[in-house]
Amino acid sequence: MHAAEPAHRTGPAERVLPDGDTLRRRCRIVVADGRWDRAAITGYLKEHPW
Repeated sequence: MHAAEPAHRTGPAERVLPDGDTLRRRCRIVVADGRWDRAAITGYLKEHPW
């Protein structure tokens, strides 16, 4: 684990939307069991976009 790169972001993020717009939250969780290095995880995420 790299201490300089948190696994997730904490803290609020303010968004201002025009009237009538809707904010949708989406998240993706990828679990690696230690056999994948950073390059393998990055490659997987690039090959499997939203």
